[in-house]
Amino acid sequence: MAIEKWIFQNQKILVLISFVLRYTQAVIDMAQTTHKYTNGEVTIVWNPDICMHSAKCFRGLPSVFDPRKRPWVDASQSDSQAIIEQVKKCPSGALSFFMNEDGSTE
Repeated sequence: MAIEKWIFQNQKILVLISFVLRYTQAVIDMAQTTHKYTNGEVTIVWNPDICMHSAKCFRGLPSVFDPRKRPWVDASQSDSQAIIEQVKKCPSGALSFFMNEDGSTE
């Protein structure tokens, strides 16, 4: 009986805690959103949540990175080495890559 009384008296707090926990999980889920684009040899991984939109990728390799198109990344438009070099220049780290044969990331 005591626990039921405590729950009844603290309903508003419990509802608030429940809301905060659900909201926090939603934010965590959004932060883990990534998009992948491949040319078969290399896969570009883009994390929009940390992208600072410097356009360095677009200015450096516009055939692959074009924010005016959907999808905005087309990995088939350049060779893998050029893509790797451009991805490494991403100032925010929003772009990364991995080689498809071994799955290692950079």
